[in-house]
Amino acid sequence: MKALYSQITKHFGMKSWDNNRVVKQSDYDFNPFRESDHGKYFKTITNIYEDWSKELKYANTQQRDLFWPSETKGNLKDSCDPAAFNTDKELTEDEKKYNSELEDMFEEQVAWAKEASVGGDIPKDFVLYRMWTATKKECPILTSLADKIGLKDATVDIQTQSAGMMLHLHIDSLIDYRKKKGYGSSRTVDSDWARVFVMLEDWKPGHIIQFGNTYLPPWKAGDVIWFNWSNIPHSTANTGPWPRSIAKITGKQTEKYKKLL
Repeated sequence: MKALYSQITKHFGMKSWDNNRVVKQSDYDFNPFRESDHGKYFKTITNIYEDWSKELKYANTQQRDLFWPSETKGNLKDSCDPAAFNTDKELTEDEKKYNSELEDMFEEQVAWAKEASVGGDIPKDFVLYRMWTATKKECPILTSLADKIGLKDATVDIQTQSAGMMLHLHIDSLIDYRKKKGYGSSRTVDSDWARVFVMLEDWKPGHIIQFGNTYLPPWKAGDVIWFNWSNIPHSTANTGPWPRSIAKITGKQTEKYKKLL
């Protein structure tokens, strides 16, 4: 496996990534000249569209700006910093959960920024996206999406990126999702868990989602995008004038879900 990690240094000169805990869990070869990752590491598995426009509009009013944790903003490992959410209010339990997951990505961001020679830090006021965790009371349709695809104990995060927002290349861990649901806090990969994107609106020019070496083709509202969350590096951005909203669903796999794959 050591040879696998050295591909990062070989191709990109990112020595710090070779020692990153989340990167080490991955079986991805990090070769920029490999063939398309579509199918093997990500694919559209079904479409579950229905009219959730009213709920999405409500979710957008509840979302908060999420900033990237940086050295100047402080490490979020030991705290749930309201500053990361652009608010003076105390964080909800779901927002605390989300900050905890950023712990692993923080290491990637610092290493990436330093070795990319961009001043060692992303600006403190840089917004990754806006986020709100859907609740059954206000958004019964959006929260039901997890049941439709067969994920239990699920969390449905509504994320929106407006023009200029970007979440840099990273690999997921899902550590705190598992811990919060009572499945332990081990940092080892739990293959029984899944994460998917449900596209809430049709693709528009400037909407970018990248998995490994491959960009997600234009999508339709309701498309469910499976991806190999513990292995494939991925990133998102919006370079167009239209906001892009997705439901990021994280949950435990059931037989219903496995049949979709």
